Amino acid sequence: FRSDYAAYMTMDENDSTLLASHQLPDGQTIEIGKERFRAPEILFNPHIIQSELPSLQEMVAKAVKASPIDNRRSLLANVVVSGGNTLFHGFGTRLKDEVAKDFPALFGSINVIESEDRHYSTFSGACVVANLPVFASQVITKEMYDEEGPTAVRNHVVSTAEGDDI
Repeated sequence: FRSDYAAYMTMDENDSTLLASHQLPDGQTIEIGKERFRAPEILFNPHIIQSELPSLQEMVAKAVKASPIDNRRSLLANVVVSGGNTLFHGFGTRLKDEVAKDFPALFGSINVIESEDRHYSTFSGACVVANLPVFASQVITKEMYDEEGPTAVRNHVVSTAEGDDI
């Protein structure tokens, strides 16, 4: 999974460097080729599926550029990725290379942090938040939602921000 996506797409379907075997949960083994590169490439080039959404590197660059200029070097030195899509081989390197194109003067400062447990990071973070003492007062229960509908979310966020307990 590198930035030479076009080269992969021009390779012969039966090229052994493209093919990889994967065992499915039911025990069945399948071989995949170009699909290994097409799926993750959408994150970096959403236009290949006719999407007008920004690419991952564009979203990172936009977030960094929206911050004060004094914080940008620090933000770029600590780009943390998590979730299943970040497990593609070479994902962190590719993201780093793509983001560096938007910040050429800071090229050596960019660091993508890929923790070993990033597949479970979101779940782990949610567990930590759920165990905080204030969590119970910030939860919107099913009963609250049934009674107030979607406005329960807005009402709860506003009252929590103002320091009120529901």
